[in-house]
Amino acid sequence: MAEARKSPRKVLRYPAWIEVRPGVFSSCTVANVSVGGAQILLEEPVVLSTLFILWFTQTADLRRGCRVIWRKNDKVGVSFFKLKRTPPTAYPPATDVVLRQRA
Repeated sequence: MAEARKSPRKVLRYPAWIEVRPGVFSSCTVANVSVGGAQILLEEPVVLSTLFILWFTQTADLRRGCRVIWRKNDKVGVSFFKLKRTPPTAYPPATDVVLRQRA
């Protein structure tokens, strides 16, 4: 079966945060990413909206709008969409995982 993706995926295993609703975050891992989307591994059961913001950093320097394409157990496939350039209302909480990686 031929690959249906428009661009190749890069394996990451990178910690990130899903903004479940304004100011409420859930930790996750970005398993792989491409120009147009990603596969996300959820670290805890969470009710996701069809659209949400995925934070790659805790300072809003790198975040993406996501649209859920598929979901199976703790894995979610998303496509990215462009976010408006508005300042965030809150930032993801600091975690030991991020501090260990930066050390």
